[in-house]
Amino acid sequence: MLNSQQTKKVKIIEDLGVVPFSFGNASGGTWEGLYRGFLVENFEKNKFTVYITILSSAKTLNHQHYGNRLGQSTLIVAIDDGIKSHNSLQLSLNLKYVKKNKNNFVLTHKGDATVGKNGRIPRKIVCSRVAEIMPEICSNEDIELGTFEIKEDLNILDIESIVCNLVDYAIIRDEVRKTFVKA
Repeated sequence: MLNSQQTKKVKIIEDLGVVPFSFGNASGGTWEGLYRGFLVENFEKNKFTVYITILSSAKTLNHQHYGNRLGQSTLIVAIDDGIKSHNSLQLSLNLKYVKKNKNNFVLTHKGDATVGKNGRIPRKIVCSRVAEIMPEICSNEDIELGTFEIKEDLNILDIESIVCNLVDYAIIRDEVRKTFVKA
């Protein structure tokens, strides 16, 4: 359990365990499944829930909307503030973002972000904001969300720092989205 963890952006008040939930994305797709939920509180004392899961996407062939896609595992980080719930991060768990380093895997991201159907935010805007708040996870052109050991059985404590980084990263991405929409 990750109760009472302080991150750069929030305090994790309660680890809600595994709960069923469904979040949509800008393409009209839905990510329905079991999520690990975390009730968090920011410095302004606003409470909201961050959900994290790994789900598989469908393989499509000549689909009218999605075209041709390989099915793949996807890490989803979603935020629900009680008014609006949305995906903040959809990260394909392929060799582009999960890099093997001896006996560990390093989970990375390039900083890509979109604002719903309004389009793409320049990567350098997201990366520079992350670097201001979390310089320790910025490496070259990657954002290193964490490292985990290659072993048969992982538990929540093995990935505690990754979970905290994912929570902060999702919140920072949402802050950038809000300023990008206003600009």
